[in-house]
Amino acid sequence: MTVHVTAPMLAAYDHFLAAGLTKNGAAAPVGNGCQESGEFLVATMFRAHPDWSGGVPEALKSGGFEEWLGDRKTACIAFIGRAEQRLGVAKGSLLNDLGTQCDFVIYELQTNERYATLYQQLTTGTRSIANLTANFMAIYEVPALKTANLDNRIAHADAVAAKAAEIKATPAPIPAPPSPIPQVPATHAQPPAPPMPAPPAELPPISASAAGRQAAVLHNLEAMRQAYLAERAAIDKEIVILETTISDFGKLASLPAPPSLQPPAANPAATPQGKQTMFGITNWKTTLGGIAAILTAVGTGVHAVSTGDLSAAYSSIPAIMAGLALIGAKDNNVTGGSVPQTLEAKTRATSQTIK
Repeated sequence: MTVHVTAPMLAAYDHFLAAGLTKNGAAAPVGNGCQESGEFLVATMFRAHPDWSGGVPEALKSGGFEEWLGDRKTACIAFIGRAEQRLGVAKGSLLNDLGTQCDFVIYELQTNERYATLYQQLTTGTRSIANLTANFMAIYEVPALKTANLDNRIAHADAVAAKAAEIKATPAPIPAPPSPIPQVPATHAQPPAPPMPAPPAELPPISASAAGRQAAVLHNLEAMRQAYLAERAAIDKEIVILETTISDFGKLASLPAPPSLQPPAANPAATPQGKQTMFGITNWKTTLGGIAAILTAVGTGVHAVSTGDLSAAYSSIPAIMAGLALIGAKDNNVTGGSVPQTLEAKTRATSQTIK
């Protein structure tokens, strides 16, 4: 008979020890489990061939590493469900867990009166592994005699207990002491070497969100650049208009001066009746007003252009136009113009003299 000790066998043995069973008592359920579900203690609850020994060919009849059947299998599944609830894990996540099924073995031994004496034997006393394994098979497992194979159960129980004792007795390897570092005499001690510069840290790959932010910043900068270019083009256009305005004002300033106003020879007969003159100019008041308005507006416009105040320069143009209108207008208060004169106006026109 070939016996192997596997990691699941040692894990179940340690689990039973931690639950309070003695060394020999912990080996008994493990040896029985190897006969029921193999040396790897297959804990699958629902499987196509539930009985490892081949004694129960019906699929899905028994399950778990101890091959529970009927009501006991139902009780095991309910116990596992309560454990999942208590631990807050997903339903069914512990159904095939070997450790949880070992807890169910302890639960049955502690709560079922049929197993009270067996539980006392497994947790106290000095009974042999063979005796405890046989009692566990007869009282807890109750297999069919033709598939019981007690010798196989005892052999695996002895093997797992011996392997666990061997692992515990093997001392941990002691690391070799470090080699002594030769000491350099103080007189010949070398100065410490300068620290090596740390290698440049590699930049971590840029994340998708960071790349998106960079793209947004570049987009905003491009929009700002386009707005600046548009504003610059508008300024250049205003400069052209300003230069044209300055040129137009220069042309106005270069117009020839009006002829000097010399009083004509007195010839009362040449002056139409009802028209008052000054230096030979008919409607002289409106004419002088228009000339004064034009000169004032031109001076204001030239000064505004020289200071860069375009709005003031533009506002002087209507004043120039108004001055031109004054020159062509007639002063009705003095001459009557083309409006028929009243008797009072005629009397004033013939009686007043120009001083």
